[in-house]
Amino acid sequence: MLYQDYGAHISVQPSQHEIPYPYVIDGSELTLDRSMSAGLTRYFPTTELAQIGDETADGIYHPTEFSPLSHFDARRVDFSLARLRHYTGTPVEHFQPFVLFTNYTRYVDEFVRWGCSQILDPDSPYIALSCAGGNWITAETEAPEEAISDLAWKKHQMPAWHLITADGQGITLVNIGVGPSNAKNHLRSSGSATPGCLVDDWSLWRIT
Repeated sequence: MLYQDYGAHISVQPSQHEIPYPYVIDGSELTLDRSMSAGLTRYFPTTELAQIGDETADGIYHPTEFSPLSHFDARRVDFSLARLRHYTGTPVEHFQPFVLFTNYTRYVDEFVRWGCSQILDPDSPYIALSCAGGNWITAETEAPEEAISDLAWKKHQMPAWHLITADGQGITLVNIGVGPSNAKNHLRSSGSATPGCLVDDWSLWRIT
């Protein structure tokens, strides 16, 4: 898109930053136990929080430097996406551009009920519901609400449900639980995924 619209010159060069090994393994089928992870940290780069910042988003970069293509650098994005996966119990690829936050279980129940009804409606744009704990609900799923009502989602700190459309313009609901720290952590991580809109049930809006 940049090349077509602006005639940009594109080149690929070795990065000045090493990729932490957990993010490399995430893209493979390799599964590590805790003892193997401890051994790898002796020889391969790991995630260093001191090297992760929001300088670009905060406008802290020199105007003579190359202009950034994103609000967040690669290390920040990799870290945030890993956090989202850990917090929500769902693949980051399932996040939709419109994100709702709540700390009331009754809102989750209502979202799930409405989402299931939308999936079963042939005139609805929604085709699937991705749920914390690995549940994937479609129109072919028998008793979808019962399938979602298991306890798998309770293992996650801030479980998420993604009501998905074919064109990727669906809705994500995140139960942030209690405490402002949960909301802050999730908002910082979600911002790296560049959603279209973040809304919580305190009527605080943030358009990105």
